[in-house]
Amino acid sequence: MALSPIAFEKWQVSIQRAASVDELMLVIAAYLSAWPVEDLMRVPQSLVAPIRSSDELAARAVDLNHAEIDFRGSSESQSALGELAMVVSAAAVRLAFLQSPRVALNK
Repeated sequence: MALSPIAFEKWQVSIQRAASVDELMLVIAAYLSAWPVEDLMRVPQSLVAPIRSSDELAARAVDLNHAEIDFRGSSESQSALGELAMVVSAAAVRLAFLQSPRVALNK
């Protein structure tokens, strides 16, 4: 069975391989644009809106984790929200790594 276009497993390697903040932001933009319409309808629009900066990425990861904790809805919607939260949280962790002083010194 093929992976859903929004599945964490489909995007995990791309996130981990992002060598710069700009590259990571391109991965996240591609992820959000890959969402099928039927999945977009399952989560609040503000949570799948484009992420335009690294600060927005970090904030969205927090918002998604709060939304996941407070979620009340169908299992399909919960699954879509869970995938979104995992991908954006993984990207936020990668962002923190890429912005760390140790990484900056090696550039």
